[in-house]
Amino acid sequence: MNDIILAIDLDGVLVSEDSALEIYEEAYLDTLEDLRKMGIKIPEEYRVHSFENYCKIAKGEHGELFREIYRRNYLKTLEEHSDEIVESNRERAINVYNQAVSSYNPRDVFILTANPGGKSIVKKLIPEIEEDKIIVVDDTAYVENKSEELKKLNSLGRVIYIADRDDIDAEVARRAGVEYVNVNKFIASLNLMERDLYNL
Repeated sequence: MNDIILAIDLDGVLVSEDSALEIYEEAYLDTLEDLRKMGIKIPEEYRVHSFENYCKIAKGEHGELFREIYRRNYLKTLEEHSDEIVESNRERAINVYNQAVSSYNPRDVFILTANPGGKSIVKKLIPEIEEDKIIVVDDTAYVENKSEELKKLNSLGRVIYIADRDDIDAEVARRAGVEYVNVNKFIASLNLMERDLYNL
Protein backbone atom coordinates (compact mmCIF):
# COMPACT_ATOMS: atom_id res chain seq x y z
CA MET A 1 0.00 0.00 0.00
CA ASN A 2 1.28 3.49 -0.82
CA ASP A 3 0.12 7.11 -0.70
CA ILE A 4 -1.58 7.04 -4.12
CA ILE A 5 -5.14 8.30 -4.36
CA LEU A 6 -7.03 7.35 -7.51
CA ALA A 7 -9.70 9.70 -8.86
CA ILE A 8 -11.65 7.94 -11.61
CA ASP A 9 -14.03 9.68 -13.98
CA LEU A 10 -17.41 8.09 -14.80
CA ASP A 11 -18.56 9.02 -18.32
CA GLY A 12 -16.24 7.67 -20.98
CA VAL A 13 -14.34 5.68 -18.35
CA LEU A 14 -16.54 3.35 -16.29
CA VAL A 15 -19.43 4.00 -18.68
CA SER A 16 -18.78 4.09 -22.42
CA GLU A 17 -18.98 7.44 -24.17
CA ASP A 18 -21.79 6.21 -26.43
CA SER A 19 -23.95 5.17 -23.46
CA ALA A 20 -23.38 8.48 -21.69
CA LEU A 21 -24.04 10.64 -24.76
CA GLU A 22 -27.33 8.88 -25.51
CA ILE A 23 -28.77 9.94 -22.14
CA TYR A 24 -27.34 13.47 -22.29
CA GLU A 25 -28.70 14.08 -25.77
CA GLU A 26 -32.20 12.81 -25.02
CA ALA A 27 -32.43 14.92 -21.85
CA TYR A 28 -31.05 17.97 -23.65
CA LEU A 29 -33.55 17.79 -26.51
CA ASP A 30 -36.44 17.15 -24.10
CA THR A 31 -35.38 20.24 -22.14
CA LEU A 32 -35.29 22.43 -25.24
CA GLU A 33 -38.79 21.21 -26.09
CA ASP A 34 -40.01 22.00 -22.55
CA LEU A 35 -38.58 25.51 -22.83
CA ARG A 36 -40.22 25.98 -26.24
CA LYS A 37 -43.59 25.03 -24.74
CA MET A 38 -43.01 27.69 -22.09
CA GLY A 39 -42.51 30.30 -24.80
CA ILE A 40 -38.75 30.54 -24.40
CA LYS A 41 -36.89 30.72 -27.69
CA ILE A 42 -33.52 29.02 -27.98
CA PRO A 43 -31.20 30.12 -30.81
CA GLU A 44 -31.11 27.70 -33.72
CA GLU A 45 -27.38 27.04 -33.31
CA TYR A 46 -28.02 25.52 -29.86
CA ARG A 47 -30.55 22.97 -31.08
CA VAL A 48 -27.86 20.37 -31.73
CA HIS A 49 -26.66 18.70 -28.54
CA SER A 50 -23.08 19.26 -27.45
CA PHE A 51 -21.42 19.98 -24.14
CA GLU A 52 -20.46 23.42 -25.41
CA ASN A 53 -24.07 24.27 -26.32
CA TYR A 54 -25.27 22.95 -22.98
CA CYS A 55 -22.85 25.25 -21.13
CA LYS A 56 -23.81 28.28 -23.23
CA ILE A 57 -27.51 27.87 -22.44
CA ALA A 58 -26.82 27.00 -18.79
CA LYS A 59 -24.85 30.23 -18.38
CA GLY A 60 -27.29 32.33 -20.41
CA GLU A 61 -30.40 34.37 -19.67
CA HIS A 62 -32.57 31.35 -18.82
CA GLY A 63 -29.71 29.31 -17.37
CA GLU A 64 -31.16 28.61 -13.95
CA LEU A 65 -34.47 27.41 -15.36
CA PHE A 66 -32.70 25.40 -18.05
CA ARG A 67 -30.49 23.62 -15.49
CA GLU A 68 -33.46 22.85 -13.26
CA ILE A 69 -35.51 21.34 -16.09
CA TYR A 70 -32.49 19.58 -17.59
CA ARG A 71 -31.58 17.91 -14.31
CA ARG A 72 -35.15 16.65 -13.92
CA ASN A 73 -35.21 15.35 -17.49
CA TYR A 74 -31.77 13.80 -17.18
CA LEU A 75 -32.64 11.87 -14.02
CA LYS A 76 -35.94 10.74 -15.57
CA THR A 77 -34.19 9.59 -18.76
CA LEU A 78 -31.44 7.90 -16.76
CA GLU A 79 -34.02 5.97 -14.73
CA GLU A 80 -35.79 4.86 -17.92
CA HIS A 81 -32.53 3.53 -19.40
CA SER A 82 -30.95 2.42 -16.13
CA ASP A 83 -31.17 -1.34 -16.67
CA GLU A 84 -29.82 -1.01 -20.20
CA ILE A 85 -26.86 1.13 -19.08
CA VAL A 86 -25.95 -1.21 -16.24
CA GLU A 87 -26.25 -4.31 -18.40
CA SER A 88 -24.10 -2.91 -21.21
CA ASN A 89 -21.46 -1.26 -18.99
CA ARG A 90 -21.11 -3.34 -15.81
CA GLU A 91 -18.35 -5.57 -17.17
CA ARG A 92 -16.45 -2.58 -18.54
CA ALA A 93 -16.79 -0.66 -15.27
CA ILE A 94 -15.63 -3.54 -13.08
CA ASN A 95 -12.72 -4.40 -15.37
CA VAL A 96 -11.46 -0.83 -15.70
CA TYR A 97 -11.84 -0.21 -11.96
CA ASN A 98 -10.06 -3.45 -11.01
CA GLN A 99 -7.30 -2.90 -13.56
CA ALA A 100 -6.66 0.61 -12.24
CA VAL A 101 -6.60 -0.58 -8.64
CA SER A 102 -4.29 -3.52 -9.37
CA SER A 103 -1.96 -1.27 -11.39
CA TYR A 104 -1.48 1.36 -8.68
CA ASN A 105 -2.41 -0.39 -5.40
CA PRO A 106 -3.86 2.91 -4.12
CA ARG A 107 -4.54 3.89 -0.54
CA ASP A 108 -7.96 5.15 -1.55
CA VAL A 109 -10.20 5.43 -4.64
CA PHE A 110 -12.73 8.14 -5.48
CA ILE A 111 -15.10 8.49 -8.40
CA LEU A 112 -15.09 12.10 -9.63
CA THR A 113 -17.87 12.99 -12.04
CA ALA A 114 -19.95 15.87 -13.36
CA ASN A 115 -22.82 13.49 -14.16
CA PRO A 116 -25.91 14.60 -12.18
CA GLY A 117 -26.93 10.98 -11.73
CA GLY A 118 -23.40 9.84 -10.95
CA LYS A 119 -24.03 8.38 -7.51
CA SER A 120 -26.95 6.28 -8.73
CA ILE A 121 -25.04 4.94 -11.74
CA VAL A 122 -21.89 4.07 -9.79
CA LYS A 123 -23.81 2.29 -7.02
CA LYS A 124 -25.54 0.11 -9.62
CA LEU A 125 -22.36 -0.63 -11.56
CA ILE A 126 -20.01 -1.25 -8.62
CA PRO A 127 -22.10 -1.54 -5.40
CA GLU A 128 -19.08 -1.91 -3.13
CA ILE A 129 -17.97 1.67 -3.75
CA GLU A 130 -19.09 3.72 -0.74
CA GLU A 131 -21.32 6.70 -1.44
CA ASP A 132 -18.98 9.16 0.25
CA LYS A 133 -16.28 8.14 -2.26
CA ILE A 134 -18.43 9.38 -5.16
CA ILE A 135 -17.93 13.11 -5.78
CA VAL A 136 -20.38 14.89 -8.09
CA VAL A 137 -19.52 18.40 -9.28
CA ASP A 138 -21.49 21.09 -11.14
CA ASP A 139 -20.92 20.45 -14.83
CA THR A 140 -21.30 24.04 -16.02
CA ALA A 141 -17.78 24.79 -14.74
CA TYR A 142 -16.34 21.35 -15.43
CA VAL A 143 -12.64 22.18 -15.47
CA GLU A 144 -12.72 24.58 -12.52
CA ASN A 145 -14.89 22.38 -10.27
CA LYS A 146 -13.09 19.14 -10.97
CA SER A 147 -9.68 20.71 -10.46
CA GLU A 148 -10.80 22.11 -7.11
CA GLU A 149 -11.90 18.66 -5.93
CA LEU A 150 -8.63 17.14 -7.11
CA LYS A 151 -6.72 19.77 -5.15
CA LYS A 152 -8.58 18.69 -2.02
CA LEU A 153 -7.75 15.05 -2.67
CA ASN A 154 -4.13 16.01 -3.31
CA SER A 155 -3.82 16.88 0.37
CA LEU A 156 -4.44 13.19 1.14
CA GLY A 157 -1.64 11.82 -1.04
CA ARG A 158 -0.37 11.58 -4.61
CA VAL A 159 -3.43 11.85 -6.87
CA ILE A 160 -3.73 10.08 -10.21
CA TYR A 161 -6.74 11.21 -12.23
CA ILE A 162 -8.04 8.62 -14.71
CA ALA A 163 -10.31 10.07 -17.40
CA ASP A 164 -10.87 9.99 -21.14
CA ARG A 165 -10.65 13.45 -22.69
CA ASP A 166 -7.12 14.67 -23.32
CA ASP A 167 -8.41 18.12 -24.29
CA ILE A 168 -10.40 18.81 -21.09
CA ASP A 169 -9.40 16.27 -18.45
CA ALA A 170 -5.67 16.78 -18.95
CA GLU A 171 -6.29 20.48 -18.26
CA VAL A 172 -8.25 19.58 -15.13
CA ALA A 173 -5.27 17.59 -13.87
CA ARG A 174 -2.78 20.31 -14.84
CA ARG A 175 -4.66 22.97 -12.89
CA ALA A 176 -4.90 20.70 -9.87
CA GLY A 177 -1.24 19.72 -10.01
CA VAL A 178 -1.99 15.99 -10.27
CA GLU A 179 -1.09 13.24 -12.72
CA TYR A 180 -3.44 12.50 -15.63
CA VAL A 181 -3.81 9.03 -17.14
CA ASN A 182 -6.07 8.30 -20.11
CA VAL A 183 -8.39 5.33 -19.54
CA ASN A 184 -7.37 3.89 -22.91
CA LYS A 185 -4.23 2.65 -21.19
CA PHE A 186 -6.34 0.23 -19.16
CA ILE A 187 -8.71 -0.64 -21.98
CA ALA A 188 -5.75 -1.52 -24.21
CA SER A 189 -4.30 -3.65 -21.42
CA LEU A 190 -7.62 -5.43 -20.92
CA ASN A 191 -7.89 -6.08 -24.66
CA LEU A 192 -4.41 -7.62 -24.68
CA MET A 193 -5.30 -9.83 -21.72
CA GLU A 194 -8.45 -10.99 -23.51
CA ARG A 195 -6.55 -11.78 -26.71
CA ASP A 196 -3.95 -13.76 -24.73
CA LEU A 197 -6.71 -15.64 -22.90
CA TYR A 198 -8.32 -16.77 -26.14
CA ASN A 199 -5.03 -16.99 -28.05
CA LEU A 200 -6.27 -14.44 -30.59
